[in-house]
Amino acid sequence: MLEEVRRTRVLVHQNIVRAIDCQQDGELLFMTMEYLEGKTLNELLDEDYAQGMPWQLARSLVEGMGDGLAYAHKRGVIHCDFKPSNVFITSAFTAKILDFGIARAARGDRRRSETGTPVGITPRYASPEMIRAWQKNAMADYQPHCSDDIFALACVVFELLTGQHPFGDSVADAELARQRQLACPRVAGLSMRQNQALARPWRSIASSARNA
Repeated sequence: MLEEVRRTRVLVHQNIVRAIDCQQDGELLFMTMEYLEGKTLNELLDEDYAQGMPWQLARSLVEGMGDGLAYAHKRGVIHCDFKPSNVFITSAFTAKILDFGIARAARGDRRRSETGTPVGITPRYASPEMIRAWQKNAMADYQPHCSDDIFALACVVFELLTGQHPFGDSVADAELARQRQLACPRVAGLSMRQNQALARPWRSIASSARNA
């Protein structure tokens, strides 16, 4: 785990929080990171945009989150737990992705902690493939893919624009959404093309429903 965290120091991008150093003291793992002022996206939505943020204002944040993930993916690093609380919005209104320190390098590494315990996920933002591996207690052997982060990004963008998770309040995860054959709701204020792009990651739900 320590070595995985240290590898993320190569991620130098304006939309990823900079990890400066990583050390371990016994079972305690800690990181030194760049200092930021602002609040998490989760806090921003709760405190200021409970009904969602207008696209004109949200656009730069959406582009920043996408750019940060794309940069990491090109370097073989998948976040694996992308969600609103892992996005920091600075006082300059720039999106910074947090917690790449627990990401898994997509070069076949086993996603385990130093003690051999599988690292957890956040079900409401996890892809259907991750959910099924998690439910089978097989996360230690699951090979993450860029599409896992893209699915989570679509959920986060929907929540940013509407104030609501695309699953709604009664659906816990993508597997239950698959069972109920839910479709991604349209977002008012977006063009047809933008809505289609936002809904594209949901095709994995439809595909898994056909193959289940």
